[in-house]
Amino acid sequence: MKPDRGDFLLGAMAAATLNRGSTKPEIKRTPLWFARPVDRWLQALPVGNGRLGAMVFGGAARERLHLTESTLWSGAPPGHDVNPAARESLAAIRNLFFAGRYTEAEELCREKLLGRGSQFGTAVPMAFLEIETILPAETSGYRRSLDLDEAVARVDFAAGDVMFHREVFASHPTESSSFE
Repeated sequence: MKPDRGDFLLGAMAAATLNRGSTKPEIKRTPLWFARPVDRWLQALPVGNGRLGAMVFGGAARERLHLTESTLWSGAPPGHDVNPAARESLAAIRNLFFAGRYTEAEELCREKLLGRGSQFGTAVPMAFLEIETILPAETSGYRRSLDLDEAVARVDFAAGDVMFHREVFASHPTESSSFE
């Protein structure tokens, strides 16, 4: 017996029904947030695109950004030291974190994300950018945050009757642009 159009449609409907329960649950965004700006580099919020990066300190009247670029490096290119399984492991690591399985996620990070032992060198600063804002009054309602899904650092606060909102991100270069 040769399958006809009806058999095909019936099979497609059965397959669609079987796949209904396999959709991924929607994950709500949960940014990291803090109630005050910082003075120390290790407490600043990182943004970057793999080529350009910044550490965002989150000051209200005075924002500080420590900028870097991938060619500013104190060591030699570590191409042979990169773990080839890193990129493929990101989704599994994220899922473990979102599921609250932190110990397993940390183990997978150690195994798949860290470079090999012969890596050396570190990124060095390119420039320090400071942005001064003359505020009309004392600040209130301060919040700085980092949205890990959008890779955007934000600073929000009020000064008198004025609400301030600042965003910092590093965009990806388009295919037509070149840094070479």
